[in-house]
Amino acid sequence: MDLSSVQPVLNWLNEHPQWIGISILLVAFIESLAIVGIIVPGVVLLFGIAVLAGTGVLSLTETFIWAGAGAILGDGISYYLGRHYHQTIKRIWPFSKYPAWFENGERFFKQHGGKSIAIGRFVGPIRPVIPMVAGMLDMPASRFFAINCCSAIAWAPVYTLPGYLVGASTQLAIDIPSGLLWGVVGLFCSIAILTWLLNWLCQRYLPTLSRYRLLAERYSDRRWWRTLQSQRPHVHYAFPINPCWLLLLSLTSWLLLFIVLPDSIWTTANQWTNIVLTPLEHPLLKPIFTAVGLLSEWQHISIISLLTVGWMWHQHYRGHAIVLLVSVSAVSIWPLLNHGMQLSLSQDHVTEIISHHTLLSSLLYTQIAALIAYERPVKQQWWILYIGLLPSLLAALSLTTLNVISFSAAISGFLLGLVLCCLCRVAISPLDRNPIHSTSSLFILLGLLLVVGGLYIHIQLNTVI
Repeated sequence: MDLSSVQPVLNWLNEHPQWIGISILLVAFIESLAIVGIIVPGVVLLFGIAVLAGTGVLSLTETFIWAGAGAILGDGISYYLGRHYHQTIKRIWPFSKYPAWFENGERFFKQHGGKSIAIGRFVGPIRPVIPMVAGMLDMPASRFFAINCCSAIAWAPVYTLPGYLVGASTQLAIDIPSGLLWGVVGLFCSIAILTWLLNWLCQRYLPTLSRYRLLAERYSDRRWWRTLQSQRPHVHYAFPINPCWLLLLSLTSWLLLFIVLPDSIWTTANQWTNIVLTPLEHPLLKPIFTAVGLLSEWQHISIISLLTVGWMWHQHYRGHAIVLLVSVSAVSIWPLLNHGMQLSLSQDHVTEIISHHTLLSSLLYTQIAALIAYERPVKQQWWILYIGLLPSLLAALSLTTLNVISFSAAISGFLLGLVLCCLCRVAISPLDRNPIHSTSSLFILLGLLLVVGGLYIHIQLNTVI
């Protein structure tokens, strides 16, 4: 990344470090502002300022807060400009110079709706105009700002964390070995391969509408079919065919891997995994892995579960709330009977056969994702579920790298959590009474969960490390 164009600004900030927080806010604000964000080299500036922040001027949490606040303000002003001027803004300079961007932005917004606000933060060609287009098309302000705040919380680490880590490494005089680079590359390649595999499985084996109709014609008169199907006209399938399909897949995988396979194979796999993950055991990455691992602690899971259950109950999704509360409570009590109230990253549970961390996180996060995906088209449901699985997968990777749990325990816990989640979805089906809509309150809930997660990490990180 060439910093020569912004070096004078960085030199001045290096002499006046008290302005670094404000400068992160201003650059994030300009980067998110309609049209202007393309003209100003905001990404380069953010990286350079984040390097300075990482030298000890700001904490990582403060850096994220300044960047997130600037992003929210930038998109918010763009939204209100579009809402105030509507189509007239296309004729006002400098917006009149980019008519094609507005055409593409309107097309993208009409195709993807509210989620285009979140996508637009990370996609260059549509980023300059999506918030303004949302205002032009009279998107409700409450819905816009709910999505705006949630996406800004995710955007801030993506744009500032790389520079912050570079600054921290120079301050601590830590050498970054080549093995670390290859380890990170391998991690991203693994995620890409997993994404491709998921897409291939969905395309090849996903129950289509025609297959579902054939099954319905054959089994709809059976008592078990009538018992498990939804009690209201469902958007897609009345019978929970997708949870049953995923339940069969995950349960079969767990039985084959942990009942059929001998223990010697898993012993070898655990040793091999330790060798592969050794390059990632670096002081620079340890706080990140620890932070991700903290999201799977039962204390954090309990707080998130209570917030989600409270929201479900308030929104009259009573069946969903009861099933989530019972399932998470049951899974939480089991290890506490054995370990007391000290089940955390400061304890060494590497001898566990089933990782409670990954079991509990897989159960909770997948159920939250399933709640969001419930009314979406079938193809979109699987991608939302995949995104919901990422927190527990990353937690499993982090805890395995930190040697808190073994690789076999992480996989076992993850698959069992998926099995329990599918059972919960099947149990919810006959209790389904009200349609679940992606209202602004849902995005407010997601934003609240992200804030709670950030606060929990901030409070616990120093204690654990």
